Amino acid sequence: MRALAALLLLAGCAAPRAIWLAGDVQLDDAVAPAPVLAAARGLRGVGVVNLEGPVGAGKPGGERLRNGPAVLAALRAVGVEAVSLANNHSDDDGPAGRAQTVAAATAAGVRALGELAAARVGGVTVIAAYEATPTQLAAAVAAAPRPVVVSLHVLAPPSYRPTPATRARVEAAVAAGAAVVGVHGSHALGAVERRGRQVIAWGLGNLAFACRCTAEDEALALEVRLDEEGVIAADVVPLRAGLHGQPLALDPEPAGVVELLRGLGSSPLLPTADRAALAPSAD
Repeated sequence: MRALAALLLLAGCAAPRAIWLAGDVQLDDAVAPAPVLAAARGLRGVGVVNLEGPVGAGKPGGERLRNGPAVLAALRAVGVEAVSLANNHSDDDGPAGRAQTVAAATAAGVRALGELAAARVGGVTVIAAYEATPTQLAAAVAAAPRPVVVSLHVLAPPSYRPTPATRARVEAAVAAGAAVVGVHGSHALGAVERRGRQVIAWGLGNLAFACRCTAEDEALALEVRLDEEGVIAADVVPLRAGLHGQPLALDPEPAGVVELLRGLGSSPLLPTADRAALAPSAD
């Protein structure tokens, strides 16, 4: 094995990286996060999710969201190594709440990424974005070491179709060289598209959410293997989100989700028992 690794380095090739992306997480301290998130242990690679709301004791109020103090350790236990704080609820407890969230993430061994922040995670560069314009996002992607994965939060109603504003930012990131773009924030699924060595998940849905402000339980995780040139292989894993204290689970009828994704215009999908592979693109 060491000899093979040395040969790869001599050839200028790095071993493939494995990473998975999922959508929104919000679990206040009325919910025990570990059992809610346990099923995510079956996902392959290093995890990246969106943390919707700051970490702090107490229940959320009004339009504010909050995550309980145990959430980040529970996420780290299922393989998450980076969380996006680039979303519309990250400042619900103000600057002090954001600072507390970053400190809690650091203590749990998780990278907390603010707007257009980039971090090397699992051998890839992860960039978080919410408010960035297409031009700003493209510039951040173009300047980052390859391969680049973008975790993009949007403010949009639940819909299977991306808004024009979402589409503009995704297209800008892809044109700038992002290998993967995962969209979240509408709480709804979207098509999964492969363009050569690039993959777009137009809607990841919720991963786990305590607030009853969303009832969208259709979700997916996107598993990808990458090298410096982009995506080698990608799988879609249909999920049932862990809503309102119920545990996250593999979708009991993954074939139905695959048919939905096909109907939304996804690239060709090759189903297996609990997931579907994205067929290599002809591009």
